[in-house]
Amino acid sequence: MKNLKLAILLCGGALLGIYVSDGLNFSENAADTIIFLAAFALPTLMGLLALAKPPAQAWHGAIALAGFGVAAVRGKVWDQLSNFGELTGKGKAGAIILVVGVVVSILAMLKPESKS
Repeated sequence: MKNLKLAILLCGGALLGIYVSDGLNFSENAADTIIFLAAFALPTLMGLLALAKPPAQAWHGAIALAGFGVAAVRGKVWDQLSNFGELTGKGKAGAIILVVGVVVSILAMLKPESKS
């Protein structure tokens, strides 16, 4: 599925941009900052790699899913979704993009691109 790699790239890049735009705070909990940066950078990198050297393979989706999954679990996305109305606009966008990223990564992993 050709557009899945682009969706992975856009979701990862958007989440990375949202996270960085909030300001990186290494003084409070440096480990969390590094974990989230890596979790958002992995899907972005996999999307770029799949675009640069087609076809997208199942492992691109699997690594992107690992990044989105770490961010979803570490960020407790289920709490964000249950309190969706109380989130800011940026928080709502981040939660939606994260869920879309997880779903698209699963699809990319299960249906890799054919070599056409």
